[in-house]
Parts: sequence; C-alpha cells; structure tokens
Amino acid sequence: MKTIYLLLLLFLITSEVEAQPRRSIFLNTGYSFNNSLQVNNEKVENSRGYVITFGGALKVFSIKKNYLSLGIAGKTIFSSGSRNGQNFNASTIRFVFPLRMTFPLTEGWVVSIGFNFQNNLDFLDPDFRLGYRYLWRVDYSAGMKYLLTNQWSLTASADFNLRDMPDVFFLNDPKYAILIGIEKRFYNRRKTKK
Repeated sequence: MKTIYLLLLLFLITSEVEAQPRRSIFLNTGYSFNNSLQVNNEKVENSRGYVITFGGALKVFSIKKNYLSLGIAGKTIFSSGSRNGQNFNASTIRFVFPLRMTFPLTEGWVVSIGFNFQNNLDFLDPDFRLGYRYLWRVDYSAGMKYLLTNQWSLTASADFNLRDMPDVFFLNDPKYAILIGIEKRFYNRRKTKK
C-alpha cells in the first residue's frame, strides 16, 4: 500500500495540472485498408476505405512539456471491396474517443501515441446491446504534428486495430489507416490586471 502512495506522490510532484487547459479542433482524412479478410470462408479482395474524422480535444494534464489529451470526434468511412466476384460499397458513421500522450521533440515537431476508442456497432442497429463483447473497437495510434503557426499544425498518423475480432467487423471500417490533417489550437486568454 505504501508503494501506491509513493507512486501517487511522485506523479503529483512531476505533473502540472492546468486550471484552464488548451483546447483544439482537428480534421483529418486518409486511406484505410485490410491485408486479408475472410467472411463465411470466402476471401474478400481489395478491402479498403476513405476516412474523414472531425472533432475536438482537451488537454487533461501535463508533465513538464508532455501532455495527455482526451477528445471526441465523428468518423465517416466510405469502404469498398469485392467478395465472390461481387463488388460492395458501404458508408459508416462512428463516434471516436481519442486518448493521446504528446511529446514535443523540437519547437516545431511533436510526436503523439495513444488509442482511439470507438463504437463498433451502429447505435441505430436494432440488435444494439451494451454488453456485447465486440461493441467497442480499440485502435492504436502513432502520429506526428508540425507546427505551422502558433495555432495551426499539420498532422499525420497511422492507426491499427488491436482487438481480435471477426473479419466481418472490418468490412465497413478496415484494420489499418494512414491519415493526414490539420489541427487548430485555442489558447485561453488571460485577463490583464489594470
């Protein structure tokens, strides 16, 4: 028990909690794909998609210049492929909750790692069950940002699914994604005393 208190004390000493955290909005787009899929013992070929994500993030706390952010976003996937000689197209909307730890390398370059938590089933699906074991998808995300100005950044990231799920869940949202985008940060204005 003493070890837990010691670790908690060490964490609080090295962290700097921000009363007015920075906020940001982001927009990214990219290409998603699967290496190989099988549905009902039939191979799915050319399984890929086009992804658009728009959302916001909030800096939760920082440790020195590194910080943890939590966000919410909407994600649209336009996927396609072929199965048994038949082409298919699908479009899907998902909610994404990105959790990122960010590490500045230089004044202009930043590296981030984290996870995207998102619903794996449609909210309007008549078979939507909260206790369903494949309800949530977890993607690992690694990315970089380049600071263009004080508020605008270019972003790039690579995401891949970590969960072992049946291939049918990857038809409308492929396992791997390569994304590029932009991010705008908002700083809290401090009132100056007269």
